[in-house]
Amino acid sequence: DDLQAMRQGLERGWVIGREAVLGLDAEWRRTASGGVEAALLQIASRTDVWLVDLVGWNDAQDRQTLVELLSSDILRRNDVLKLGWGFAHDLHALGARFGNQTFWEVTNYVELQRSAPDRNGGLKLAVEQVLGFTLDKSEQRGDWGRRPLSVAQINYAALDAYVLTALYDQLIESRADELMAPIILRPQPRAERAKRCNSNGSIPGDLHSSALMAHEKRALRITRFACTKQVYENCTMKAPDGSFLCHCDQKKLRWYVDKGLGHLEPGSEPNIVILNFMPDLQRDTQDGPTKVYYSEPRRNECVICGPRSHYARYHVVPMCYRRYMPVWAKSHRSHDVVLLCMDCHMTATSKAAELKARVARMFGAPLEGIGKAEVPARDRRAQRAAWTLLNDSKRLAMPAQRVRELELVVAEALGRSGEPKLSTEDLRSLLDDRENSEECGFSPHGRLVVNQLMADADSARDALHEFFCLWRQHFFDHMKPLHLKQEWIRAVT
Repeated sequence: DDLQAMRQGLERGWVIGREAVLGLDAEWRRTASGGVEAALLQIASRTDVWLVDLVGWNDAQDRQTLVELLSSDILRRNDVLKLGWGFAHDLHALGARFGNQTFWEVTNYVELQRSAPDRNGGLKLAVEQVLGFTLDKSEQRGDWGRRPLSVAQINYAALDAYVLTALYDQLIESRADELMAPIILRPQPRAERAKRCNSNGSIPGDLHSSALMAHEKRALRITRFACTKQVYENCTMKAPDGSFLCHCDQKKLRWYVDKGLGHLEPGSEPNIVILNFMPDLQRDTQDGPTKVYYSEPRRNECVICGPRSHYARYHVVPMCYRRYMPVWAKSHRSHDVVLLCMDCHMTATSKAAELKARVARMFGAPLEGIGKAEVPARDRRAQRAAWTLLNDSKRLAMPAQRVRELELVVAEALGRSGEPKLSTEDLRSLLDDRENSEECGFSPHGRLVVNQLMADADSARDALHEFFCLWRQHFFDHMKPLHLKQEWIRAVT
């Protein structure tokens, strides 16, 4: 209740020979109309915690004094670093309730959620991963409008803010990058946010500078899509006469040995297997540039720009077509799957969309498909959740709790229980269900194209090969890969 005492305490808490930091958090209560409003504001230094009771501030002068103190002595002080975990939502609500939007600007603010090991896991998980103890969240859904607060509520509220300072001290040692750079956080009135919306409905730069937001989205793409282990292990498989057959990974090599179908080459490292039988030679093992290309070890690097710290598989022939092709045509051959860094991956995907639109016109196959699939309401909800989770911009703008709710909706639709970790393939599988609903009269773009290519059984193989070459040539012309062997070019042109 004594604002001056809090001001003096804050000053004492900062004089500790280290960078001045404050953790900020808020708790909420239900209103009579069924909405929610901030009931408690927590402010924590490295040595003290202050709980600011926001209930009962009916006197306008008292409210003004509170807002001015928080603004001048805490929120807008450039010599004090403010820490939060999804505090933007709290700030909007505080500005809406107490007015004076300009007072509720937070300078020198660090959003810790962006630098946590798992940004979608919530504060509790971050504390476990970084600090090594479990944060008790049992009071989170308590009655924060009740007065007096219980001892358990006071302890919970104090720890929720204080732990932010400890989390920052640990993260700054391991994540001293632009994700830890302070920004300016401003509350945005609903009407003003709507006024400033882009033509596509997105809100420009509410919380972060555009450069910082772009870096954050890029980091999220790397986390979600980049390969987590080496893709090409370049083990060698030979025929009984010692001639080269192909490269493979350790898993496939061990499978042949364990099944008695092959044996390790004597005197070599355990990455060469000699088959005990002569396999049927396929068309792509013929002499020529294709065989030369397949015989070369594959490098774990972007074929466009070279070695990078992250890369992902890229399907030169999009999966929307491959899934409807016969088995012989959709095997994962080297010409169809290459490694790209995430930046080149985005560019290639954009260029592929241009060709896909051209293919749609060539074959009279609309990108949105023909017909309409009837999807039950429950499945539609799960599909909307999957779309949202796959959208980087929307996912980054959502609180961790909302992300968790959407993940549970998807997990339920997939028949998962407990704490499932959803992959990108899991999310896309729900969206693919619409394309598998042929019985409902819906024909997706990919199926329409492949059906036309295979309409004549006698020429289907040649038609598909020409379709492959169309995509491969488009990839080469627009991406100009510097790290693909010359044999790759000759084999597809």
